[in-house]
Amino acid sequence: LDLQAPISSFGGFALASLINSDRCAGFAMATKFLDADEVTLDLAVARGIQHSMHIIDDTLDPRALALFEKLQLKSDEEVVIATIQILQFNRVINFESKLSLARAFKFNGSSRIADEVLQLFHDKYDFERLKTPDIRHFLAELLNINKLDGYWIEKFLSSASRHCPEETLTFFKERVSNASSQRNWDLRPCNSGAYSHQRLLFDQT
Repeated sequence: LDLQAPISSFGGFALASLINSDRCAGFAMATKFLDADEVTLDLAVARGIQHSMHIIDDTLDPRALALFEKLQLKSDEEVVIATIQILQFNRVINFESKLSLARAFKFNGSSRIADEVLQLFHDKYDFERLKTPDIRHFLAELLNINKLDGYWIEKFLSSASRHCPEETLTFFKERVSNASSQRNWDLRPCNSGAYSHQRLLFDQT
């Protein structure tokens, strides 16, 4: 496969077609792609899983899950986002599986990764199924992101301020403390003024 050729961008669709027609051969090829440790091939695997039929009993096929977990560990931001989108594309995956897989992602200071993960819980019903430890976990992942930019980040923080006000208030206090102690002038502890698009709901608690 010529990774520089324009046709290489269609690798995900080709892999999905192979998985759908011959699951063993498809997953074997996907494993070889990941072992090559090339971003183009990693993206092909993520998109191949997105567009293939691999749901068993409303969760990921074990072979797809093994590939998914390898993709989660990749360092390239685009690959990680494409992996998150596997969960966004497959809405029949049950909530418990989706939450478990979402919690395994590391935000690593990336507002883009955070925004994609938190989009998984944009539905009011899904958010209300999150328990306090789940919300605390995602707040901890958000803690070291310099700027909390992203519609779904703001939506999550707005909902968290109403459902878990003490944990969310502690989160903002820690960000203020971190900005001061680290002398990190790029860190915006909270969104306000022109940077705020979702109102925090502490007053509703």
